[in-house]
Amino acid sequence: MGRRTFFLMAAFLAVAPLVAQAAGSRGKAEIAFSQGLLAYNRKEYAQAEKKFQRSHQLDPTRADAPFFLGMSRFRLERYPQAVQAFDDSIALKRDNPEPVFYRGLSLYRMDRKGEALADFKKAESLASEGPVKDLASSYARSLERGKTAPSEEGAGRPKKRWSFYGSLTTQYDSNVTLDPENITLASLPSDQGDVQLAVRVGGSYDVVRREKYRLVPEVFYYQTIYPDLEDFSYGLAHVEVRNEYRSGNLFLRVPVAYEFSILQTSKYLQSAQLNPSVSYLLAKYFLTQFSPKFRLDYFFQTLTNNAQDRDARNLQLEIAEYLYFDQKKRYLKVSYFYEKNWADGSDWDYQSHNIGVALFSPIVWKVSAYFSAGVTVDKDFDSVDSIIGVERDDFGFNYGLTLSRPVTDFMTVSTHYNFRHNSSNIGFFEYNKHLAGVTFGFHL
Repeated sequence: MGRRTFFLMAAFLAVAPLVAQAAGSRGKAEIAFSQGLLAYNRKEYAQAEKKFQRSHQLDPTRADAPFFLGMSRFRLERYPQAVQAFDDSIALKRDNPEPVFYRGLSLYRMDRKGEALADFKKAESLASEGPVKDLASSYARSLERGKTAPSEEGAGRPKKRWSFYGSLTTQYDSNVTLDPENITLASLPSDQGDVQLAVRVGGSYDVVRREKYRLVPEVFYYQTIYPDLEDFSYGLAHVEVRNEYRSGNLFLRVPVAYEFSILQTSKYLQSAQLNPSVSYLLAKYFLTQFSPKFRLDYFFQTLTNNAQDRDARNLQLEIAEYLYFDQKKRYLKVSYFYEKNWADGSDWDYQSHNIGVALFSPIVWKVSAYFSAGVTVDKDFDSVDSIIGVERDDFGFNYGLTLSRPVTDFMTVSTHYNFRHNSSNIGFFEYNKHLAGVTFGFHL
């Protein structure tokens, strides 16, 4: 054996264990990465995080492991840790736009909007034509204009478990008896206007918040005050426990609620409600929603005529179709609404068919517009009215426009106008109503 051959063999024997060890680590890293992808595709993000972290530890040279590690943490709403993982991925492959974009999105969720804007611009410059470039450009434009960034696919849950909100509304009400069927004494004034002050305060807390399930109690109180027609000042207390379940594009909500209301200082109505809804998002642009609602009403009223007993069981069925535009910043809603009321008194048994349309869109200077309109095609009562002696049949329509603008991170100002018309074969139930005013809304 020559000296040269001897040295080559010695070098090989010295390096071979290191090569084998490295190859073994890379092989294990590949296996862990594959297991992580399987878990990620099953939306088991906690398990995926462990596998991607293991893969990154075994092979720190591959950029895809820290990227998917960051994506798993992003889906788990652990944004600071996601940023760290995206940093590692970017350091290994600086020309990849995806970790830059999702690092920006994580920073945005952490309210670090200046840093997020820089990442969105960088991702836009790195990306070729496609979804990442379009989304990065949209987010960058939105932040530069001071707007709220649009919703991205798979948007996470709110960052805080709790929320607190309130509003103060001042408006003119042209006909305080908005819906005369809600007033049992025909002697009360009708077609009289008054200024109205309305206050609303409430809050919620996520008792359970998991990836697919939330349990959220919520309470609010609403109070209107009429300076002149004070008999119509109305107060409402609402307590709700809401179950929410999400799986992919399917979203199920099951709120159970109790409400208690007063007119001036007298007990008026209490009701128990079950208001489930099922929504399904198709191809990111179409959302179909089905909402069957059940309510039990008990009125605190003194009856002189049993046919006027309004205690009732109420069923409402709504089917709505949403069409989203411009990355969900705008939408059009078309709906059909059916209502059936079974009252203890025959005067309040009825069914109705309603059609509605709504459009939401940002316009200029951070102002958003919401337009809605609806038609009650037929509200048909089952029996002859015991007082008037005619079987009642109503037709009505309404429309309204609300313009809203955020003035701080915690306050929104909106102005609105709404018109309601009801016609009936019974003259007492005919009315026109105009509502116009300004609302200051607060949220934390």
